Amino acid sequence: MPEPIKETVYCVARGDQAISSYYEVRQNAALDLIRIEQSMRDAMLEPDVTLATVTKTTTYGDPEPVTA
Repeated sequence: MPEPIKETVYCVARGDQAISSYYEVRQNAALDLIRIEQSMRDAMLEPDVTLATVTKTTTYGDPEPVTA
């Protein structure tokens, strides 16, 4: 079985949960953070989101049959 692929990606997080897509470029995640913060302010909420660094692991294994 091949070794897992590990990548560092960035996202916007609230608490310990990612609330945006993963981005390979930190600047793209930072722009998303600004957009989300502004949306929260527009909704009269205090922005409590942060830019997070995530290690994404992709593994490959033997295919499993799908039954419907």
